[in-house]
Amino acid sequence: MKIIKKAYKVWHEGMLDENPYEGYTIDSLPITYANTPGEAKQNASEIYDYEIDSEPHKYTDLKVRRAKGGDWLLLEDGEKIRRYALEHRESEKIRIQKRIDKVNSFPDNSNFYIQNGYVGNSVLWWGLRSSGYTTDLSKAQLYTKDEVLKNFVNGRVEDLIWNAKHVLENIKQHVDGQYLRSEHQA
Repeated sequence: MKIIKKAYKVWHEGMLDENPYEGYTIDSLPITYANTPGEAKQNASEIYDYEIDSEPHKYTDLKVRRAKGGDWLLLEDGEKIRRYALEHRESEKIRIQKRIDKVNSFPDNSNFYIQNGYVGNSVLWWGLRSSGYTTDLSKAQLYTKDEVLKNFVNGRVEDLIWNAKHVLENIKQHVDGQYLRSEHQA
């Protein structure tokens, strides 16, 4: 892996606390690519021509910080990628492998439900035939271990894989208040 473009953040103090940059932080400033900090100051594309404390700013007022996550890298296979994307790719591989290992820790005849969030405090499940979502477990799709390994372990972070046995052990009966009508109330 080789760095082909170094990333820097360039700013002066007035950019962080005066208009038009009100609310900016160093991290939210645009990236400038250069080989050295001095070159980054020269290449900076932001407008640095307004005053700091009623005085015109000077080149020496500019500050530079490396932004290594924005570096462009050349991988051994010739792919060009930003460092943060490579780091994200690696963390995704780890997350997926953990999910695969966890699913594989259950017996082969295990079944699973897939959670996609909540409605109030009710769990939102993938619906029958993976079409839509439901809070009614009787209308949720029950997946085999093979289906989960094929379709969900490398899927979205928000899709939580639950062992069906555990889910069924935790069913609680309740009345859904949205269907109660006031004409039936005394």
